[in-house]
Amino acid sequence: MNKEKKHWTPEDKLRLLRLHLIEKQPVSKICQDANLSPPQFYAWQQQLFTNGSVALASKPALDHKHEVPDPNQTKQRLDELEAALRQKDEVIAALLTEHIALKKRVWGPLHGSWVQPETRDQIVDFITHWAERTHRPIEALLAAAGLAVGKFYDWRKRYGAKNQHNGHIPRSFWLEEGEKQRILAFQELHPGIGYRRLTEMMVAADLITASPASVWRVLGQAGRLRQKSASSAPPA
Repeated sequence: MNKEKKHWTPEDKLRLLRLHLIEKQPVSKICQDANLSPPQFYAWQQQLFTNGSVALASKPALDHKHEVPDPNQTKQRLDELEAALRQKDEVIAALLTEHIALKKRVWGPLHGSWVQPETRDQIVDFITHWAERTHRPIEALLAAAGLAVGKFYDWRKRYGAKNQHNGHIPRSFWLEEGEKQRILAFQELHPGIGYRRLTEMMVAADLITASPASVWRVLGQAGRLRQKSASSAPPA
């Protein structure tokens, strides 16, 4: 037998939203206690942010020819509206920070490591979209994501393009000892990756500027080449 659908009043909806937005209770706990589905809860939340401007708007003044507005009441109303807007901005900032934290689990590390071009473009789209929707500075969103401002704008210039290196790539005997050590340290973090792929990742992460042949020789001298790679001739 189907359960009778529960009717939620506006007061009920606000009470449940307040538990999460103001009292910071998890959505899962609120929905479980109220026997409510999470999608319905998030739909109410979206409705609140979409139509909240109506609730915050001041009521039209009565049309009295000789009525003079009370300055104290006007100031009090302005203070109330400003406080409500500040609270709304704080709630949006908190929700967006939580959203970014969840997205970072999908993106993976963004600092000191190579990022797939597809992931790079997704991050550019995400940051741009929410900066426009919430009117928050891009720098604030990048700080929450742990991404340097310069790297973000570089990714935006390279949007839709694969990683490429157009500079003059030096030979292996041009590499300094510190650069060779960085190659070996990076290979220890990614032991299952071939030298060509490893070179692309290091160049994209701005760790070195070297050719696949240079990386091949450095790994070979250190005895780090896989059997298949070691048996093949070094790249041109």
